[in-house]
Amino acid sequence: MGTKNKDNHKPPIALWKPKERDIYVKNDGKVFICFFDKVIDAPGAVPLSRFYINKTSYEKQLDQISRYINYFINMYDFENELLLSYLHIKYMIDKDDTFKIPEDATEAERDEYIDGFIKYVHDELFSEDNHIADNIRKLTEDNYLDDVEKNDGKKKANEREYLESLEFTNEHIKIILMISFGMKVISPIMFHYFYINHVKLTKDTNYIYKFYRPLFDLFGGDKVDIFNKLFVYVKSRVIESTAINSVIFERRMIDGYDAFVIIRNFLKNVIISENMAKFSFPENWDEKLQKYKENIPGFLKTINLMVVYKSL
Repeated sequence: MGTKNKDNHKPPIALWKPKERDIYVKNDGKVFICFFDKVIDAPGAVPLSRFYINKTSYEKQLDQISRYINYFINMYDFENELLLSYLHIKYMIDKDDTFKIPEDATEAERDEYIDGFIKYVHDELFSEDNHIADNIRKLTEDNYLDDVEKNDGKKKANEREYLESLEFTNEHIKIILMISFGMKVISPIMFHYFYINHVKLTKDTNYIYKFYRPLFDLFGGDKVDIFNKLFVYVKSRVIESTAINSVIFERRMIDGYDAFVIIRNFLKNVIISENMAKFSFPENWDEKLQKYKENIPGFLKTINLMVVYKSL
């Protein structure tokens, strides 16, 4: 699981100090920029360097996205597979009409174009012919220093069976961090595609979720159904909130929103589409409590379910 830094317990990705030559991507406002000329001698690649991120919540994440991707390229992607994949995909968005959505496309046709592009993106980034997914796995193993399974002695013996399905193991957290890293990799492509094709993101489209959903199978594999794990966790929170906010739930029931709809929408639109890409490797160590001040279970617990109620 890696060796903790004796001085500050920070993972390597937090300690890394890049020099100018190490910068392969950067952000400028709502623009994500790739320096393709650092890995390929092709003048035609330079005009393809800018990805437009037209979503405020993700614009605010571009600093972290750029830092993580630069670290990945320098420390793991020695064959420049990620930047070359970015270049191929960017060409398809800007110069090729294969996935370009016609202005007069029906809703069904638009969805078909987007679904086709999502498959293309995942095939390009995470094919068996490259090592991007494997390198994300290695990076996660090297940088995950937390131990969420450490028993603090506060749990009662008779609580074990009930809580087990709601608990996260170190394996679960690693998979979530791998998925989150995959989201960081995909997001500049995804939002640029939306920008070029004038795709409006609403609570009913689920387009961001659809881009991210294959990552759960890619990194969870056959062993761990992390999507179901999160579903069970969200379900427990909704049931808990049902008792506390019965008036709100009764009102939603009248409008046709039962508990299952709330669980599904919250998981897709709030947890997966908005928050998972924000996850980072814990790096702030509390000497007094002998644990990290931030971790994934703690982050999930702070997400307010009222966001769902207001968005329905």
